[in-house]
Amino acid sequence: MSSDRVAVIKSDNLKWIRDLVADHPELQQLGKIVQLRFVIDANIVLAELIWLAKSRRDPTARTNLQEVIASGTVVPFAPMVLEEHVRRRLADISAEENIPLGRLEELWQEYRASLSFHEPDPVATTRPEWTRDPTDVPYLVLQSQVGATAIYTNDKDIKAMGGPVVTAEVILSLRDYARSSAVELSLKIGGVVLTLGAAAAVYGMIRAVIEVFIRLPPAVQLLAVVALVAAILHPRSRTFLADLAHEFGQTLWNAVDHLGPVVLELAAECERAETKARQALEDAQRGLPGPALV
Repeated sequence: MSSDRVAVIKSDNLKWIRDLVADHPELQQLGKIVQLRFVIDANIVLAELIWLAKSRRDPTARTNLQEVIASGTVVPFAPMVLEEHVRRRLADISAEENIPLGRLEELWQEYRASLSFHEPDPVATTRPEWTRDPTDVPYLVLQSQVGATAIYTNDKDIKAMGGPVVTAEVILSLRDYARSSAVELSLKIGGVVLTLGAAAAVYGMIRAVIEVFIRLPPAVQLLAVVALVAAILHPRSRTFLADLAHEFGQTLWNAVDHLGPVVLELAAECERAETKARQALEDAQRGLPGPALV
């Protein structure tokens, strides 16, 4: 990212932002936050496990699919049979890729927790065009059953049997969307909070003082009122209170003066992130079946 101030805003933030907007209708004006349902094929999961076990250098690194799942941009579904398909291949992959079988099994247990498993409707498995490869039928049925946009797969048979599919390029574009959208929406929400906070600052302080005063015992309240009246009537106390009010006002003004350039910089970063998010969605749209996302 171009600014260190927003480098800490990760795509994972998009998940709680989505929940926040859902709980607060007044934030709907921020715009639609894209979320797609995909059915994940076993060949994709196996390729992901190989990368995680063999290719990544940073143990905290994730695949693009893992990142879009963590951000809530993609909701991943899988038929129950996927587990059988994966487990049946782990021993072969261990030998072919020289990866300890125990490591692959450990990674699979971690990975499977991110998938939403469902049993496809057995009644809907008899279409004539699905005879090409019966092992792929559960993925096709589940895609229709859960209303998924597509199946993420490298299997040409699924596409040949009429299944809507997406490729790794779409996942990459959705990852870029999640990253940029998280920055854009985090800054917009922060701007709303900052604006409301500034407007309510004086009111909030006064209210806080009043709330503290109300909780005081009646005798202490009376003493406080007497002390305040005495302070106002005393010339030296009046001068002190006036100086205090002036100092507070000057401090607030100085803070605004120093924050101005930062706010402008973050506003520009927000605009850049919004542009990137829109472009990433347009890129994803070219590889997606179905209606437009934006």
